Amino acid sequence: VGLFLEAGEAPRPGEEFTLRTTVTDGPVEGALLAQHVPGELEIIEVGEEGVVRDGIVNWQVAVPAGEEAVYTVRVRAPEATGERLASTACLLLERDADPAACASDSVLVAERTVMSRVSEYTDPASLLRAAGVALAAGLAWMLWRRRRALSHR
Repeated sequence: VGLFLEAGEAPRPGEEFTLRTTVTDGPVEGALLAQHVPGELEIIEVGEEGVVRDGIVNWQVAVPAGEEAVYTVRVRAPEATGERLASTACLLLERDADPAACASDSVLVAERTVMSRVSEYTDPASLLRAAGVALAAGLAWMLWRRRRALSHR
């Protein structure tokens, strides 16, 4: 049985991202997957019918032979930057047994950039409309100048 945990790229403060845990190389039936989510991360959504209790997300796991299953937790990064946060997931084949496999990954909460701050106050559609208006105004001005130059000859 294989177990992989991926936290993805560094989120910005307050940004949502997804922790993905993959169980591979079944068969696994009736196992328990337990994933610790650091307290600094706000849990937004738990996929695949997972249950959250005291910062630990639990799933009942069933993976057919030779296949894999992905379990997700959507979280929000804290406002503090420069902080490395680690999550660990363990697969227990029997409830009271030692874990058959564990996997960890960490993510560094990145500092805000100037462009990320600008994008908070603008949306792409507004920028596109403004660029279109500027282009139309520029073309109108060029045509006006050309007509004016031709009429003064």
